[in-house]
Amino acid sequence: MRPLVTSLTTLTFLVLASTLAATKPGCADTVINACGRFSFWVPDDWTMKEQDPVNVEQSMFESRDGNLYVLVGPLPDKSAELSDDDVTDFVDNEFDDMKVTSDKTDKLEKMDVRLVEGTGTDEGDPIVFKLLALDAGSDKGVLVLVVSGSAKDMARTANQATIEKILRSFKPQ
Repeated sequence: MRPLVTSLTTLTFLVLASTLAATKPGCADTVINACGRFSFWVPDDWTMKEQDPVNVEQSMFESRDGNLYVLVGPLPDKSAELSDDDVTDFVDNEFDDMKVTSDKTDKLEKMDVRLVEGTGTDEGDPIVFKLLALDAGSDKGVLVLVVSGSAKDMARTANQATIEKILRSFKPQ
């Protein structure tokens, strides 16, 4: 009987170990864009939206409930700097009536970053956004990540930690 229990235990362990190795639970929520220029974290239950055929370097994700969105990509002008209007133009191209309410520079893990917050409308609905832009180096230019949603959804306590984690996970590759 003991050899049977040992064999079953070993078989169960091998099946479980191979299942865990195949799913890589620690990596399932890290997104690396198609061109390999940046990575960022999103919750596992968020879905990738259809990419813009004109700009394949951009990625867009939507929360499970459809209330929060992430848009990330490089600035088209590779010579742009963090202080340029190109950073806010990235958001202005996405939202109507865009207004900046906060704009500051900071350091995040030894990288120069620009943090912008503001309001706008998306398809007629009022939105609030948080933007993090980082200088990825002279050959990669400035990368931008925007999290947006309604003021109520962006302010919801449960969403605040998720939004901050997304913003702080943004890294050049």
